Amino acid sequence: IKAGNVKVDETALSKEFEDYKKMFRTDDNFQRYLKSSEITPDQIKENIRHTLAVKELLKTEGTLVVQDKDIQEYYNTNKKRYEVKEQVRASHILLKVDKKADDKAKAAVKKKADEVHGLATKKGADFAALAREHSQGPTASRGGDLSFFTKGRMVPEFEKVAFNMKANKISKPVLTQFGWHIIKVTDKKEGRQRPFDEVKESIAKLLQNKKSRRAKAALLKKLFMPFNYFFIISP
Repeated sequence: IKAGNVKVDETALSKEFEDYKKMFRTDDNFQRYLKSSEITPDQIKENIRHTLAVKELLKTEGTLVVQDKDIQEYYNTNKKRYEVKEQVRASHILLKVDKKADDKAKAAVKKKADEVHGLATKKGADFAALAREHSQGPTASRGGDLSFFTKGRMVPEFEKVAFNMKANKISKPVLTQFGWHIIKVTDKKEGRQRPFDEVKESIAKLLQNKKSRRAKAALLKKLFMPFNYFFIISP
């Protein structure tokens, strides 16, 4: 069994060779590589020809075919990989509390937090504008928006409140290690299990790639190489 016995499409070979050359960006870089590696364009083409022949040979032997039962089995065994976790999108206004502050200073921050909460819960209030004006957190410039996050991303006190709120509701001030937060949940995405049909194609590609690597390694042991190996190093 020889890869050399498999006919390789010359157009495909030329394309692969040109794509390889493009990695060097310029012809000067490519020529320097040839000189430093002591190989020729013909050697590179021969290596590419062999690689393409191996791929064709694997197709001919049918070793890359993935059965539906294998795809289903992989899905059943790895369901957790296809879970979409519950997500919350929230904005917040943070009023920092210095850990070294005395009780009077801490009370002043809490009073300020209550005042801002009162402003945020007024009819027609612009939460984003209030965040830009009062928040001392890094997201103040974007209206306090934290974007979507899953459980485990935020500190426990913040997370517990956010995940138990309904969309477009505003929390009372919540104390964390960073200070007082006024939280507004702007959107929620429920967690779900992605169904088999939704991920079947991606699993098939995954299994096919695995089979391809194993089959190629096994096939290369059987093949008689009509040329010496050399390493093609990316620029």
